[in-house]
Amino acid sequence: MSDETRVARLRANVTKLFWIRFFLNVRALAIVLPLFYVHRGLTLGQVFALYVVWGIVLLFAEVPSSWLADVWGRRPTIVLGAALFVLKDIIHLISYDFWGMLVANIVLGFALACLSGTDEALLYDSGRELGEESFSLSALGKFSSAYHLPKIVTVLVGAFVADRLLEGEFMILLIIDMAACVLAAIMAIRLTEPNHHIDLSEKRRGALRDAFELFVRDGALRRIIYSRDFVFVPVFGLMISFQVYFIGMGVSVVTIGVVWALYHTVTYILQRYIHEPAERMGLERTLNAMNLLIAGCFILFFSLVLVGAPPLSQLIVMTIAVTLVISRFPVYSELINRRCHSYNRATTLSLANVFRGTVQFILLSLSGVIISQGFIWLFTLVCAVVLLGSFGFRLHRSFDQSPSPTI
Repeated sequence: MSDETRVARLRANVTKLFWIRFFLNVRALAIVLPLFYVHRGLTLGQVFALYVVWGIVLLFAEVPSSWLADVWGRRPTIVLGAALFVLKDIIHLISYDFWGMLVANIVLGFALACLSGTDEALLYDSGRELGEESFSLSALGKFSSAYHLPKIVTVLVGAFVADRLLEGEFMILLIIDMAACVLAAIMAIRLTEPNHHIDLSEKRRGALRDAFELFVRDGALRRIIYSRDFVFVPVFGLMISFQVYFIGMGVSVVTIGVVWALYHTVTYILQRYIHEPAERMGLERTLNAMNLLIAGCFILFFSLVLVGAPPLSQLIVMTIAVTLVISRFPVYSELINRRCHSYNRATTLSLANVFRGTVQFILLSLSGVIISQGFIWLFTLVCAVVLLGSFGFRLHRSFDQSPSPTI
């Protein structure tokens, strides 16, 4: 392969990864997924149990799968992850009880483990090999935005198709999701593997051991992760159950779909262009400001719930808060990537996600228990942990500087 051809293929990785994430996140069923589980006979407590088991699988598969990506290759690991997404949708199609849905979520955990850290590592290392120092934050923002772009349309499709919550409507959405995952797997096969190791002496140390040493040694890296995950994880618990709450409050599926389509639209724009203000203000100042706004939004949301404000106003404030939470991810990814070595980047990113999985397991398990007492207890837990993450782990200016040259 000529140098010109390899450069062209490495540049094409950005577009290919964008479309892989795009197709994997079509997820037309997502807007009514908790309602789909309830339709198939599950209780809301069992729905949380599915996500707890999914989180356990993801937690234990996270580092081994990304170690495999560092040793075996990013591309084949991403292909495997996309194929497992297809398998998950097939199991959803044929399952009508808790145990079938449990198997589907176990498969989903392995699928996400294969992709978690691996896709960002391939994207970041493509830029490093091209020698473009400004490549990463902009590319990460565009890549992250691919999660939201399809949902601008598919949440509306899901809401309108499944507005009566009938079996045939759910089946249509599942088939759409499965076809999109097949396209993602085909696109993954066409990726080009970038260089992701430095020299033999470094490689012989072992990607896993060196990544773990970095994680233990780098206090700034740990604080960045705490700041990211103590805000995101409780909000994730809210995102997997809010539909049931608002349907019970009299909000229609279509209204939820329209509001959630606006959420994905705004988040898509913010993630795609957040690199511009972040580079001007500084990464840590940008994140501190966003976390302060998030805390304010959740205080307002909780107040509206307590006073019995109109459900639509609660939904709008909650959606603004979630939009800010998710829009931060490209900036956090850039901060974490700056503190990683290239040859073990996928493993280090996954070690970072292990903490998220641990917190997720604890909080979702607790949420599954307390939600039986009413949504107000879930909202109390969410707000308390969000405030801890927003004010307890503010970032310092030095955090956006690499502790050593990124190799």
